[in-house]
This record gives sequence, structure tokens and C-alpha cells, in this order.
Amino acid sequence: MNACLRTTLFFILLLQRLSISAQIEGEWAWMSGANSANATAIYGTEGVATSTNIPGNRDSQSGWVDPAGNFWLFGGDDNNANTMNDLWEYKPSTGQWTWVSGNSSPNTAGVYGTKGTAAATNMPGARWGQHMAVDPAGNFWLFGGATTANFNTTTELNDLWEYVVSTGQWTWVSGSNTTGSAGSYGTLGVSATTNQPGARIYPSTWADGSGNIWLFGGYGFDNAGTFGNLNDLWEYKPSTGQWTWVSGSNAANVSGVYGTEGTAAAGNQPGARNSASGWKDASGNFWIYGGTSGDFFSGGATFGDLWMFAPATGEWTWVNGDNTTGVSAVYGTEGIGAAANKPGARYAEVVVPDGAGNFWLFGGFDGSTGSAYNDLWVYSQASGQWAWVSGANSFNGAAVYGTEGVPAAANVPSARGYQSMWVDASDNVWVSLGYDGNNDNNDLFKFMIVTPLALDGLTLQGMRNGPVNDLSWTTNGAMSVVSLTLERSTDGQTYSVIATQAAVMGQQQYSYIDRQPPAGTCFYRVEAIQANGACDFSPVVALAGTGGSANLVYPNPTRNTATLQTSDNNLLNTPARLFDMNGRIVGAWVVTGGAQVLDLGYLSGGVYLLQLADRQTLKIVKE
Repeated sequence: MNACLRTTLFFILLLQRLSISAQIEGEWAWMSGANSANATAIYGTEGVATSTNIPGNRDSQSGWVDPAGNFWLFGGDDNNANTMNDLWEYKPSTGQWTWVSGNSSPNTAGVYGTKGTAAATNMPGARWGQHMAVDPAGNFWLFGGATTANFNTTTELNDLWEYVVSTGQWTWVSGSNTTGSAGSYGTLGVSATTNQPGARIYPSTWADGSGNIWLFGGYGFDNAGTFGNLNDLWEYKPSTGQWTWVSGSNAANVSGVYGTEGTAAAGNQPGARNSASGWKDASGNFWIYGGTSGDFFSGGATFGDLWMFAPATGEWTWVNGDNTTGVSAVYGTEGIGAAANKPGARYAEVVVPDGAGNFWLFGGFDGSTGSAYNDLWVYSQASGQWAWVSGANSFNGAAVYGTEGVPAAANVPSARGYQSMWVDASDNVWVSLGYDGNNDNNDLFKFMIVTPLALDGLTLQGMRNGPVNDLSWTTNGAMSVVSLTLERSTDGQTYSVIATQAAVMGQQQYSYIDRQPPAGTCFYRVEAIQANGACDFSPVVALAGTGGSANLVYPNPTRNTATLQTSDNNLLNTPARLFDMNGRIVGAWVVTGGAQVLDLGYLSGGVYLLQLADRQTLKIVKE
């Protein structure tokens, strides 16, 4: 191999996962399920994953991520008004669904067994509009929902269940095994064996770091047995088996108290609502966005406010958005965060956090028209700004599926609400199932950020140099970093520290030679620890060892054309994208063979970055 080719073995990747001040670009890929509405399930054999298994069309199911990064869903109702109690697991690592437990036929009654006692025969009944939480031990907690898809006020539940993954067994933990139970609030802030939330649908739930389960709002029964929207906040402690009414009203349909935006206060409280998004951040605070105070079939007064509850202080903060209902979205420029941007009032959207502390929002319904959205947004806690990232800035956008498994700029899920949404370990966003206003879906989409390689962070470079691997990274002083750690892995999952360096203020370059890298492909990443204690990991740099696959571009530098050479068959028929140093896409190809000519004659001179589907990036110098 000549020196010119060796110099092309660079993989330059962004450390800071997301910078709202830089343009955010990404592409959707249709990963599984049908590309038409109302598809039926393929259950296969219970407990056995196969490439053909797929949950059927549905909405109002529960979806969550376990500590291992696998996706789960439970229940929901389909387009034929059937309700389900099936439990499914999806492994991103294999791309396969597994029907784990529950019934493959709809409208099945629950088997409660003895309260507090796990049993192989126990099973929550078919339902929709329930909510799930995952505790620190990785066990799942289910609360409430309704037993029939035909809405009325006699089918709501207030039962609390625990599912232990290691045993595969359900336990009916609390609440009633009948429908329509009123709330029993007791004294605010005081736990008691007689306390219990009323039966309801579409609440929000979380599990805190101690394994306690939290519940907010929904559409159900208050202390007097009145059916309406709720804003009560509850905590359940498994250690005592008791509920505590923590905040909010014990009566239905109360208004919110916003206070001052950004300021916590004991008197603050969100207004009563259902179908809001609820999630937990890395600091253990609880968040909600949106929802409706209507009956969700006719819409009604719909919120566009963002709230945070801090368990440490017991206070709510109105963080962002409007303190009036029905406010329209402000999209701004696609991919660019701005103080004026906002998703606006909506309900049945889903919001999930990523590993960097940002919040991702997809879809939902407009309260005044009942029309659905398919827009994707991200909220940065650091900047307090929303950015519209993908999808239409109008209602009822149609799906564009493209080729299964292949991302493309035109691909997008259809507008929908009551879907499930997850973020994987690489901060890819996944959306599945949901109702578009007429039909239900069972498709699964994945959104992959095409990282713009911002210049205000830190870049990591790697080069295979004979028997050693040369690593280097450069800071420009924009990040308040006090320590930099280089880590290595042989499987891309388990990392060990191989070098640690104290950060120096200002623009600095750091380097390290890995003189004894293991055989085969080595994966490297940098951990940056900032002055405030926050930390983040870079995306992974992969360097092929002897006999490993290599991706090269030559000649380099080049004037008009260059050849992309790869021996990795997994890259065939996948996209390759060319970025300029401002993070803009300036070229794109589909990899069709081991040696592919790239026409670069239209580009001006400079440095460009070719990003492959496996996230490796090759540096190209255009003369």
C-alpha cells in the first residue's frame, strides 16, 4: 500500500452528540412491518424470535426500553376495535421481534391470581390507554387502561402490575381487579394502605432511582367518583406497598397554575389532562409535554406546555411553551434550534430522552382539527430550544417507505398519534405503530442522525499504521472539558480505558499510539468530562486490523474523481454521503461494488468527509 492510500485511513467523528446551534440532519429507514395500514400480527412461537414475527396494527399500546437497550410493547387496540394483552420484545441488534407472553387472540380477560404473589398463570387482561414504567432492576410496571376499545366510563382500570423479566411472571400488586374504581386520596403527602389512584386511561408514569413508581394525570375517576381529566401526582413505594398522593388536585378538571416560566414554586401545577407525554431525565426529574383536557375523541382544549417535576423539592416548574391552549407550532428552519420554535399544542405525541439529555418528540394530534402530525422535534435542555428536525410542517403527512432497511432523505413515517417511540444506545430514534385518524399501523421506522461534524466540539481521528493504531483528537476551547479519556473495545460494546489526559484550555491537540492493539477490528471512543461534572461519549471510531475489512478512497488528494474501495459486503446497497466542513451534505451515492468511482469534479477545492452506512468516515482532499 502506498503512502497516498495510507493517509486516507482516517475516521473523523463528532464527540458532542448533538449541537442545537448546528444544523441537524438525518434520514428515516423503514425497518420492519407492513407498508400498508391495518396489517395483522404474525406471532410465530411464543418466546422464539424470527425475522417474520411482527405485532399487528394497533394504537394506545405501551412502549418502553429496557436497561439492555431492547424495545418492548404491551397491549393496545386495533382498527377493528379489538384489545390486546400481548407482550413483545424487539432487539435492535438482530432486527427481530419476539412474542414473549400474553394471548395471540384479542379481548382476553385478565388472570389476577393472589394480590402480591407472582405466578406463571397471572396475566393482565387486554387493554388500551395504560402506561408502563421500568424500574432500576429492569422490571416493568403497568398501570390502568381500559378493557374495551369502545370508549365509555365503566371500563377503566386502576390495577398496578409488575413483570419480572428474569422469571417471565406477572404480579398483581395493587388496585382493584374490577373496573370503574374511584380514587381514594387520603391526606396530601401521607401514605396509607387505603390510598389508591382512581381508574383511568392515558396517564403518565415513571420509575425513580429507588424503584418507586410515579403516576400523573389521565382521564378517569377523582375522589368523588367524577369522571374527567386529572392532574394528580402519585407515588407508589414497593417497599411499603402504599400509595401517596403527592401533588395536584383530588378533583377532576382543574386548571393549571403556571407561575413564572422557569421558576419552581410550591403552588405550581399543570392543568388536568390526558394523553400527555411523560418521561424521566438523567437527573431523576419528571417531565410532561402537551396533552388534552378534552375527551381525546373530539380533541378539546389542547396544551403545548413543557413541565418538570423535581422529586427532591416536590415542586413543578413550567419550563417552556404556552400557558394558553390551542397554540400553533412555530417550525422555524428545519434542523436549526431557535428560541421562538415550538411544537405547539398537541396530544397523543410521544417524547423520549436520548443519551445526551435531549428530548425527542414525534407526531400527535391537533386539538382543534383532530388532524395528525408526522413532525420530529428535539429539545435541548442546555439551550432551552426546540428544533424541528424532520417530517412535514403541516397536517396528515403521508408515509414514504422507500426500500426496507435503507435510509433515504425522502423517507418518513405517516402522521399519527398514540404510537410507540424509543431511542437506542446510538441515539437513533425509532417510531412504531399508532393511529393516523382512520387506520392503525404496524410499521417500524428508524431515524438516524447524519451528524454534521460541528467545528465547535472535539474531533477524534484514527489511522492504522502497520502494527499500531495512531489516535489523535483536537479541542478548540469551546467546550469546558477538564478530562479526556480514550477507551478501546473489541466488540463495540464493552470498553476499557487505555489513556487518560487532563484537558488544557484553548485549542489543543492530543495523541496516543496504541502499540499493542488486539487482532481484528478495534473500536475507540473518547469520554469528555466537563467542569460541571457532565460527561459524554463520542461516536465510535473503528480501525480494521490484519485481515479486517478496509474502506479506502484514492487517489487522495484528488482533482476530479476518486475511487471508494471496500471489502465489506455489508456496505453494498447502502448510502454513502459526502459532507463539507460545515456539515452540509454535498453529495450522495449508493455503494454498488468493491471499487466505485465518485465524481467530485463539481466541488470546489477543500476538505470533505465521506460517511458510510456503518458510521465510518473517510477524509477526502479535493484540489
